Amino acid sequence: MAIKPTYEELEERVKQLEQETEKRKQAEEALRQSQPQIKQFLAITGVIFVALDNEGNITLINEYGLEMLGYQREELLGKNWFKTCLPYGYQKDFLDVYHQLMKGEIEPVEYYENPILKKNGEARIIAWHNTMIKDPEGKTVGILSSGEDVTDRLKTEKHLREAYDIINRSPAVTFLWKNIEGWPVEFVSENVKKLFGYSGND
Repeated sequence: MAIKPTYEELEERVKQLEQETEKRKQAEEALRQSQPQIKQFLAITGVIFVALDNEGNITLINEYGLEMLGYQREELLGKNWFKTCLPYGYQKDFLDVYHQLMKGEIEPVEYYENPILKKNGEARIIAWHNTMIKDPEGKTVGILSSGEDVTDRLKTEKHLREAYDIINRSPAVTFLWKNIEGWPVEFVSENVKKLFGYSGND
């Protein structure tokens, strides 16, 4: 036989629900008040701007972000960012970290890089800068992130490193001069010291 709650227990539960409702209203108001400041940045081209609530759901995204991801606005607003826009292997870990961040269990990270997944299945690497959104009491209720696509830059850097490795493993000495008066040397392969006893700085 189920035990019926006492009047005092019911009254306490009602108070808890009222407190939870009030906290949710305060969080929503904090997000609403922050949006005028947020929107002034949204027209910046070449940068993704996305705002998330404390569950990681998308509350705001700019036109460039929509174009980058390949979605219409109505397809993303209210959807969970991590479950919708991150590759499957990253979703759970990043969402767990986000929940810890919202609870204040870990310190926020101002900058990081991670892949996002476009609607067409293409992955891109984004460099993010983050700003916490807080309610009037100072509680974290969301996050505003600006992101720059660095996929091509990282590929270029990788190719350059590979090219330098090939050059430095080669038995031939490689020089690069600037085409200006005096022909100053801009680059010399590392094997110059082994072959001639000079360092690149010499």
